[in-house]
Amino acid sequence: MADEIIHATYTNSKCRCGLCKKAAAEYMRGYRKTSAGKSQARFHQIVANKRSQIAIKWIKDNHPEQWDRICSRAIRIVEKQENGE
Repeated sequence: MADEIIHATYTNSKCRCGLCKKAAAEYMRGYRKTSAGKSQARFHQIVANKRSQIAIKWIKDNHPEQWDRICSRAIRIVEKQENGE
């Protein structure tokens, strides 16, 4: 019961003290183990992926030079990681 009260404070009052953050994290860990929580997580992942695809398409269509810079930088980062730098 106390965790539920703290979680409500975290959610409704936007309290971010250590106790509230810990209680909210524990609550969410438990929720994600339920079938509803798993379904919700999948839904949010699908939405996030769709938003990313829309953003990428918009940048490619409207700012191709910026997209080229983003890709070039990403390639350099991956190459550095592969070379152990």
